[in-house]
Amino acid sequence: MAFEKILVLSHHRSWRTRGLEAAARLTDIELQIPPQPNNPKSLISAFQGIGPDDVNHPPTGSATAWLAHLDLIKFAVASDFETALIIEDDVDWDISVKEQMKLLSRAIRDFTGTPASDPRPYGLDWDILWFGHCGGPYDRNSPRHEYWDPSVRDGELYTGWMKDYVTSMPEKTRYVQHGAGLVCSFAYAINRKTVTNVLDWSGQGQDEGFDIRLRTGCMNKKINCVSVYPELMHHYEPTANYISEVRQGDGKGQAGAEDALESEMGITANIRDSARCAALWGRPCPAPPGTT
Repeated sequence: MAFEKILVLSHHRSWRTRGLEAAARLTDIELQIPPQPNNPKSLISAFQGIGPDDVNHPPTGSATAWLAHLDLIKFAVASDFETALIIEDDVDWDISVKEQMKLLSRAIRDFTGTPASDPRPYGLDWDILWFGHCGGPYDRNSPRHEYWDPSVRDGELYTGWMKDYVTSMPEKTRYVQHGAGLVCSFAYAINRKTVTNVLDWSGQGQDEGFDIRLRTGCMNKKINCVSVYPELMHHYEPTANYISEVRQGDGKGQAGAEDALESEMGITANIRDSARCAALWGRPCPAPPGTT
């Protein structure tokens, strides 16, 4: 994928990491899963309370995940990586992801005006490259670069807030644009040149979650975000009734038993040929409910 490191955000081994590693082996991708510090409850509580009472504050599960993202970004800084792709441990991608990223690299270079003399696959004229998301508000009038990608899933099978935008796009087409209100931090890249912008902004707390804070920064141009639509990575859900650890931490349900989550094939929305399903079950994931 042409990043110096691909770092996985994960607190412990589980069905999430085992499926991710299987997908990585299938698609010949090298991952690093750095150990995460066990942030004490007092630190999480203090982070939740940053700022005045009239701003949004993250619930416990979201604050815990937010600090984990900050810890991993700081790990990349301390390691002096020029570029790093950060992915959450339940992420999935298409079996053709390497070909997808080659097409995206050319599109981002064209969009950002990266000179031919710069050998970096994505240039460095960005703070965040947002590859994995679940959509959000968008600006049809924002400058964009359109490019052909044969792996784009049919728009009628797309799910989420951006369905009407995606279905209005030409077939087998993706757009590169400046970020305009995305949510879900499934996969994003940072670079050594501008990572302090990301840390300065996201380290202030004062929002519902890490991804919402990034979204606000993108929309207010506090950070320079470049995104791809439709997304290249999305989260895999093992069952229709799946409850994530973040949602459980926020008091919004109870995660299922580990063996049940691992043994039953789930779904990955908006990805044509899931690498997880191919690696674990040897066949495509079923389509998400309501898309067939």
